Amino acid sequence: MMFTDIRNFTTFSEELSPNVLAEALGKYLEVMVDVIHHENGGTIDKFIGDAIMAIWNAPSPMQNHAQAACRAALGCLKASNALSESSSWKGLPLFHTRFGLHKDRVMVGHFGAPNRMNFTAIGDGVISPPVSKVLTSNTTPRSLSVKPSAKTQKNFFNFVFLIGWPSRERVRESRSMNC
Repeated sequence: MMFTDIRNFTTFSEELSPNVLAEALGKYLEVMVDVIHHENGGTIDKFIGDAIMAIWNAPSPMQNHAQAACRAALGCLKASNALSESSSWKGLPLFHTRFGLHKDRVMVGHFGAPNRMNFTAIGDGVISPPVSKVLTSNTTPRSLSVKPSAKTQKNFFNFVFLIGWPSRERVRESRSMNC
């Protein structure tokens, strides 16, 4: 699972007009979805304001889903940087994205009421600290918070541990990333 969050988005929403904010967020989400879904096979579970919740290995099984999620996070960093440097960004403030990656067993399917269903993931793995808003609010821009994906993906990616917490680890991209 991956949760993303734009640092200081509330400040941007207070400083920009609603139309400018909506246009910027739309461009940002477009590049993020392209990387998560089209390039790395992730399923966008939902948008939560400026945040994205994405899952892999559902609705269809996927080999190397944890690796695809890690690649997606790194790809999103690259794509959002390219967007902020493009002429279409028109001097808008930079959106610094924080990422929370987590691998756990969850239940995925259509949940809700008979007249209003939503395809989503539910269970303890979804609301655990590594993927919660608490986690993403404790990370710095362009950082990845990962548990236990770092342990399972160490043969494919180089993780540099910045801070070890009792319940989670914070990591950032290494310059020698093997992607």
